[in-house]
Amino acid sequence: EKGVKKEQILKEEKSTNTKENLLYTKKILENYDLEEDSTILIVTNEFHVFRSKFLARRYGFIPYAKSAPSPTYPKYLKFYFFLREYFAVIKSLIFD
Repeated sequence: EKGVKKEQILKEEKSTNTKENLLYTKKILENYDLEEDSTILIVTNEFHVFRSKFLARRYGFIPYAKSAPSPTYPKYLKFYFFLREYFAVIKSLIFD
């Protein structure tokens, strides 16, 4: 609908976390003849953009990110999601 051909969209659907998602994606992309400095677009929710780009860089990608439209959450839930992501970033800095 937005001008991207279906064959240009690759979806990784085996992962259970962000680290796995990026590593499985890297494996999928090895099957394509891509230039060394090719970029990827990560589509995720608004509170996950920072960590997904940070980890993508760590695993050798040149990432761009776009947050997908999110449902309208009550403010307390949105706060919870951002707070959870804050601790997930710290965990990723150490373990991922």
